[in-house]
Amino acid sequence: SAHTVESIKSFEAVDICWVEEGQTVSKRSWDILLPTIRKEGSEVWVSYNPDLETDETHQRFTVHPMPDTINVEINWRDNPWFSDVSDKQRRHCQQFDPDNYDNIWEGKCRPAVEGAIYYKQIQEVEAQGRICNVPYDAFLKVHVVMDLGWDDSLSAALVQKNTSEIRIIEYIEASHTKLDVFSSELRTRPYNWGKVWLPHDGFSGSLNSGGKSTYDLLKALGWSVAKRSEIVELSVKEGIRNTRLIFGRIYFDKTKTNAIEGQGFATDGFGHTDLNWRLIECLKRYRRRINQSTQAASTPIQDDYTHGADAFRYVCLNADKMENVVKKARYIPAMSYEPLDAMVGI
Repeated sequence: SAHTVESIKSFEAVDICWVEEGQTVSKRSWDILLPTIRKEGSEVWVSYNPDLETDETHQRFTVHPMPDTINVEINWRDNPWFSDVSDKQRRHCQQFDPDNYDNIWEGKCRPAVEGAIYYKQIQEVEAQGRICNVPYDAFLKVHVVMDLGWDDSLSAALVQKNTSEIRIIEYIEASHTKLDVFSSELRTRPYNWGKVWLPHDGFSGSLNSGGKSTYDLLKALGWSVAKRSEIVELSVKEGIRNTRLIFGRIYFDKTKTNAIEGQGFATDGFGHTDLNWRLIECLKRYRRRINQSTQAASTPIQDDYTHGADAFRYVCLNADKMENVVKKARYIPAMSYEPLDAMVGI
């Protein structure tokens, strides 16, 4: 079809608009299309198989539908012409591809995008209820684990550790925001602050900062920052492997790490948008490049979801080095006199 969402805006007197494969339609496209269907009594029909819980179509028509929405779940069980051949395919999928069965045949949302690096781990986190209410504990230090992304992006996971349990109480992300502004935003939280943990590039100077590193700037802003000798550095490949091992120890706050579109802070001054509190979303969409000829997976894709995934990887790398006790310098008493020989006077 030559029609696009832009060209449809000029249509008049539409009675029914039927959108197939609705799970692929973006927020922008819906925002353009729906005001076009304005004739009295007109209808919009949407047929789709959901992908992620957070996808725009699923949120708009199923999770938060308009009052006059009629929502009908129709599945293979409802198909009077469902053939034996199709049923064999269904049962084969159920046996040999159980991770995708619920989405393909039962119309359930995937735990993560197909091919996501942490697909199984997200599946387990949701099944075990580890995306939950994770309150701030004033008796534990809050460590700030940062990623310094491309395009002047900054992101930080706020982490508390209790024995082996790792709690991510909040995730913050911003673009085109200066470090001092980001620091000020963090300081609005009355937390018992621990250390800031940086990636390796946080120790390199930048022309934009007069040759000073992020480490230097954060120290000047009054933060306790882990030295480079303290942080754990692994390749991305090894870091992902380590993250999968640590994943089972992590709890995510269900509000401040799991935003749906429209929640969180803005990228240009901390207002309201969808680019904050979305750590879970980043992990669900973190995936590798696929060679179209060989279908072989290679390095992770660099996109808007990389920042959160990288910050999370740094959390897993450094979690076991995070402490709740501030180490004090060892006290060495000054001797104002020479100690007496125990044998004096004998």
